[in-house]
Amino acid sequence: MKFVYKDKEYTLPNTLEEITLSQRIGFYKQYGAALDEQVKQISEMPEGIERELEEQQYLMRIAVETVSFYSGIDINEVKQNIEITTIIDIYNANISVLRQQEAEIEVQEYYEFNGEKWRLGPPELMPDSKMNFNQFLSSKEIVRLMAKMGSGNWEPLPYLCAIYLRKVIDDEVEPFEDSFIEQNSERLQLMNDLPLNIALAVGFFLGSTMTICRSLSQYSNLEEGVQVQTSGSTSTDGDGSHS
Repeated sequence: MKFVYKDKEYTLPNTLEEITLSQRIGFYKQYGAALDEQVKQISEMPEGIERELEEQQYLMRIAVETVSFYSGIDINEVKQNIEITTIIDIYNANISVLRQQEAEIEVQEYYEFNGEKWRLGPPELMPDSKMNFNQFLSSKEIVRLMAKMGSGNWEPLPYLCAIYLRKVIDDEVEPFEDSFIEQNSERLQLMNDLPLNIALAVGFFLGSTMTICRSLSQYSNLEEGVQVQTSGSTSTDGDGSHS
């Protein structure tokens, strides 16, 4: 979507493909956490005029911050020099389209990205699975982290994308490598450039990763009440408190 401000043309993304995962994470870091806190505070307010006023202020705030972030216009410039009705019109016209696209996302097995073919692999740990133990542990910990931080914070999502999105080379899916999820790795940097439609698909796919633990239990024939014997006093929790 294009709009003109002070004789200069600005562009807001019209499709999810025009937004990168790193941009979405950047928006959350800059504005999202505070917006989440405001929503929480509003939800705790009693019904009445004060709550209605806070809800209106929230809607205007998110419109201002979204237009500023994706257009590149300084936030103070947007607040002081662009009429709020104009901002809301721009926001509504743009966000309504993106929400519709998000609602229509269907998880696919294959994607084209960066001039290459990628496969979104199944997470189930079965006898013929190609997931190795380190991959299982990594995905498990990232899912745990996402659950703790809340659904709005997508910072762990590049790691999950690095785990489950694999290049298809000569009709073969590349195996997982520990280096994919090393901090500042080339693969993680690439995952940050994923268009949001693919990143969202991986996010929706995230719910399926919960089947990893169940599949592991079934595959190992570990039933409730069976004690696993270990030597010494080692703990699988390590240092720190239980989650």
